[in-house]
Amino acid sequence: KHYYIDMLLTNIKLNCYVIIELKVRKIEPKDYGQVRMYMSYIDSIKEDYQNKSIGIIIGKEHDKYIIEYVDNNSIYTTNYKLRK
Repeated sequence: KHYYIDMLLTNIKLNCYVIIELKVRKIEPKDYGQVRMYMSYIDSIKEDYQNKSIGIIIGKEHDKYIIEYVDNNSIYTTNYKLRK
């Protein structure tokens, strides 16, 4: 089975890669593992001068978008609303 990162960005100020995983459904526990797997892979090929990668999961729940931040040590959750 093949896995693909939805979006891979570079944060210039933090000097790290940012992995973005997009879901059109509610975020599930397995999604954290998926993003951690991507982060681990990116961290294994990054340059020594770069910081560890950051993971972000964007999902949808009850017609609202939910963003979850995935870190190697902990998980932070935040909600936001889109304005029309």
